[in-house]
Amino acid sequence: MKRKNNAISLTILVLLGIGCVVAILWAQSTKHATPPEPQRQDTLVMDIAQEEPDSEDSEVEGGYDLRVGEQYMAIVNGDTAFVDIQEVEGAHIRGHVYFLPDSGAIATRAEYDFATHLFSNRLTVGDRHFSFKGGPAELRGYVDGLEHIVADKDDSLYRVQFISYVPPHYAIVMDDRYKEANHGVRISRNILYGRSEGYWTSKDWDESHNYAKAFFSGLAQTTSVRQLPLRLDLYQPVPTNEVGHIEPAPLILFIHGGAYYVGDKGDYAIQHWCRHFASMGYVCASIDYRMGFFPKRDNIARASYMALQDAHAAMRFLVHNAHAYGIDPDRLFVAGTSAGALTALDLAFMTDKDRPDASYGFGRTGRRCKGLQAAMQEGDSTDMPSERQKERLNKKNLGGIAQSGNVMTDRFHILAVANLWGAMNDLDLLSNNPRTGILSVHGDADPVVPYDEGYAFSDADINIGKTLIGKLYGGAAITRRATQLGRKASLVTLHGAGHAPHKESGRLNQAVADRIADTVASFFYEEMVPHPAAIERVGGGSGCFRIASAEVAKVMWKVEGGFILTHSPHEIRVVWRGDAPCHRLYASGLYENGIGWNAGIIVK
Repeated sequence: MKRKNNAISLTILVLLGIGCVVAILWAQSTKHATPPEPQRQDTLVMDIAQEEPDSEDSEVEGGYDLRVGEQYMAIVNGDTAFVDIQEVEGAHIRGHVYFLPDSGAIATRAEYDFATHLFSNRLTVGDRHFSFKGGPAELRGYVDGLEHIVADKDDSLYRVQFISYVPPHYAIVMDDRYKEANHGVRISRNILYGRSEGYWTSKDWDESHNYAKAFFSGLAQTTSVRQLPLRLDLYQPVPTNEVGHIEPAPLILFIHGGAYYVGDKGDYAIQHWCRHFASMGYVCASIDYRMGFFPKRDNIARASYMALQDAHAAMRFLVHNAHAYGIDPDRLFVAGTSAGALTALDLAFMTDKDRPDASYGFGRTGRRCKGLQAAMQEGDSTDMPSERQKERLNKKNLGGIAQSGNVMTDRFHILAVANLWGAMNDLDLLSNNPRTGILSVHGDADPVVPYDEGYAFSDADINIGKTLIGKLYGGAAITRRATQLGRKASLVTLHGAGHAPHKESGRLNQAVADRIADTVASFFYEEMVPHPAAIERVGGGSGCFRIASAEVAKVMWKVEGGFILTHSPHEIRVVWRGDAPCHRLYASGLYENGIGWNAGIIVK
């Protein structure tokens, strides 16, 4: 035990001795010309008496409990420096001390050789030798971090405090969620999300084929409606190992195309994308919805509105069951192809005040229909409705957007829409929900849905688009108007591509499908992280830095070629070693939504 205590005492002596190193070297660096008074000093002094080595005061061989590479922050008379240990040999400790500059952020380096002797502590700086009072017996009880007093031969006093320099914890957050496919996928099919009246919810057809044949094949089924189950397929990310854990994930609701007449949630391209995005960490849902109409303009408008109602019911269902399905209800996306993209855009931007006239039927409370009803009741031949108006009045009011499918009332906000060769009937809807971003992917040779503005089915023998649907505004027109409104919008033009370019002869065009998936993934990620974390300098060359992002929740710092003086969750102050070959600053952490990030800069 005595041997151990001696070793501890010798270790303490070394630490105090290093404090003396700092005091002397710092005293030299401050270049005070006046010798210190034999009292406790408030500032560092320079002219400590130089001593010749005393041969009778022999070295005491120490059993230092120190390791090469250890570092300390030394505070001497209120000033700070950093000390490192380069060599421990017998009674000697050798290393470097780094003095903080009066201005700027570059610390200067000096070398020291400190040794414990029988009656004193000896310091060598270059070819100069210094002696300090005290021996091992006087240093017992030293505690790292406490302030102690050191006296030189002239009884000048120095307040010395040593604190082990341990850089803050740092770990690179390896988070490639939503960027790379690194999860397994669990698929749950035919989940019931609602019920509603309609013609059908599934008709096998490929949206890259001719639609006219599909229309004629379904006419017989549009004579009566029936109660239909509304179902979805769910694709969930799962850990690739047994100990993995999946945080609540963003949701992408996929809506297949098919002109509100054909298609199915099991569309092979939709399945491909759902699996892909689920493997990246998203929860994905592909929905069936009500389709079918007798080819009249109002009927098509009603079919489009019913598709919107069903998509809204599906989103309410998923938000209501967010915990059970591992969904983050604050990160919701929707994507659709062709007519499914029209529905996706309506889901994001249409409100009840924007409902199409055809959706009201007899139950509409609008002024126009009230006048028509009154004219019919009074038999006023001057204001009698036309046959088309009579037909509209006799149809059932479809109700509000959220009044169909199920009784769930959960509200939601969509972060962004992926409009894949779809369009809008009314660009004024873009004034709603200004925080929703829009990505449009569209071929500029699309004959089914106009790339800019125009009418659907421009390649048909008869002008059915103008007659039955009305003017449409494709990806280019949507992006142009959204940009004018100051919202985030992006257009990817597929030059020379027609409709549904991800399909070719009834099969998936893998290259195009993957390019689209990458584009959508990048756009959606930017919506989740609108302001990526970055390190920026504060105050010129002061050594202060901060993270320039309000969405950051956690920050870890790391310095190469310097020391961290102070740090807070978002800011750091660094002093750089003047002898370091390079100065690098790294930061890593989490955004508020749980996504990991990394940043780094080289400081010149």
